[in-house]
Amino acid sequence: MKRLLFLLSLLVSFALAQNPQNPQSPQRNPAYVGGYAFTDGAGGWQLGIVGGNDSLREHFGVRLEINVPLGPTPASLSLLGTWRYSQGLVDSYTGIGLGVAKGDQGYLMGQLVLGGNLHLGDNLALFLEGQYRYLLPAGVYPNTAQVLLGLQYRVPAPQGGGRP
Repeated sequence: MKRLLFLLSLLVSFALAQNPQNPQSPQRNPAYVGGYAFTDGAGGWQLGIVGGNDSLREHFGVRLEINVPLGPTPASLSLLGTWRYSQGLVDSYTGIGLGVAKGDQGYLMGQLVLGGNLHLGDNLALFLEGQYRYLLPAGVYPNTAQVLLGLQYRVPAPQGGGRP
């Protein structure tokens, strides 16, 4: 079921990114922070905090993600490169990155993220995303695929500055 939801989020993200008329993207503040919670599949919960800038160079950005465990899964920190496409109140995005997970020892982690934001106002958005995490060495902790629902806050630009 999780794989089906992950694939569905991938298809929705891809569909939202299609743009045959190529309208101009809406202007949004590029810096954001957000959060979510999810079950880790190993009997515990994870709290996730994300922050980044999705427009360092046009549609390309960077995202930092921290996951704090409330169960047996290790804590993790990852850095992802992202690509965002915006149209109206919706952003679709994809990201790929590397990180570290800390359990009884340190592990390398690969991460893939696909999702979308629905903007509820100038600064607040809901996001739905699919994530896949692969820990090395394999088999010590389970690799995870999950669909996350969370809130995102767009940091307002300073007065007299910001995006045109």
